[in-house]
Amino acid sequence: MMIFFGCISLALDFRSIYTPAMFEMHENLRGVMTQEINEFESDSINNIIEDTDELSQKDMMKQLNNKMDDLFYISDFTKTWLVRFGFSGLFVSIIYILGGVFLLIVKSFSIKLVYTSIGLSILFNFIEAIVLSLDSKGSFVLIWNGISQAFGILIDVILLIVILISSKEAYRMN
Repeated sequence: MMIFFGCISLALDFRSIYTPAMFEMHENLRGVMTQEINEFESDSINNIIEDTDELSQKDMMKQLNNKMDDLFYISDFTKTWLVRFGFSGLFVSIIYILGGVFLLIVKSFSIKLVYTSIGLSILFNFIEAIVLSLDSKGSFVLIWNGISQAFGILIDVILLIVILISSKEAYRMN
């Protein structure tokens, strides 16, 4: 399980590194959409929406555009820290995967490496959740990141409990 979750974590860390580039691409797309909204003719509204007097379709599109901007907003602070945590997370994920590999390879230091890797993962997820929650505007991206950090901590705690209560007799002999 540690190898599996370590690989997932590794993929998510690579995603965090490329997140600013993805948001830049998203911003370019939003710019095109905003331009299209501004060029939209309000004359066609009467044909499409007959029940709405106070809002035109153009206004509704602008409101949708603004809500999408708020929903996917990511500050420079968050972009910077996502990249930093992405690179740091690569290191933590590799140690986590190594902990899983050495759990399968019975060596005298295997259990200590597993405890270290799980502890490091819990600490890293906790610090990442705290630092990214310092951003004043909580967007969908930050909420999703917080949920994934909490899920990671939960998985790590479950793995730690399983390893703590399991027999380690085979590891003591080597």
